[in-house]
Amino acid sequence: MTRTNLIKTADDNYEAVCFYYNVYKEKVAFYTSNRLGYSEFNNAFEGILNKVLESEKVIFNIDLLKNSLNLDDIKKELKKIGVIKELKIEIKAPNPDSDLLDRIKENKGEYIADIKNAKVTKTSTVFTSNAPSGLNLDSKIIDEQLDRVDNIHYDLDSRTAVSKGYVDIYATGNKVKYSTKDNGPIKSLIEESQKSLSGFVEVMRGMIGSIF
Repeated sequence: MTRTNLIKTADDNYEAVCFYYNVYKEKVAFYTSNRLGYSEFNNAFEGILNKVLESEKVIFNIDLLKNSLNLDDIKKELKKIGVIKELKIEIKAPNPDSDLLDRIKENKGEYIADIKNAKVTKTSTVFTSNAPSGLNLDSKIIDEQLDRVDNIHYDLDSRTAVSKGYVDIYATGNKVKYSTKDNGPIKSLIEESQKSLSGFVEVMRGMIGSIF
């Protein structure tokens, strides 16, 4: 019998993806991989930005841009759930350097201006019900809160607010969960001839420019 010496060696185990960051539009486009999906990339990029800007004492929030839903679409989706036990509406203030923030400063009476002035990063309104029939979405108190999504800023409708991550709505029913975050992300198909780094940048620059 012979003895074999086992040697432990470290094996690099990392995943990398290409991304394109448009500084002027404050938008980033990226590939996804098996271990680096939407949430993982956004969390990592948010951490990088906030680390770099730590001395500036500003905080950035990164959200996934989604195909847009307007308030009527959301209400229809909520009605499909039937019995809703919990409804949560979250409204976030925009990032420090966004164009929207400049316009907000000119409209002090708007709701999103008020939460920004209060130095609030995010507000949450939660409705819960133990009734067998669940929440009544047609009630005044709930309907007014949902309608606020369409009126957080004079030039920011619900479709834009949801798409840009300023508003998130969650609902929980009987074995059913709904979230506007689950709405599909904005994607662009990369042709085989465009899969080089320069091709990727060209496609992403064009996509961001055309949408925003």
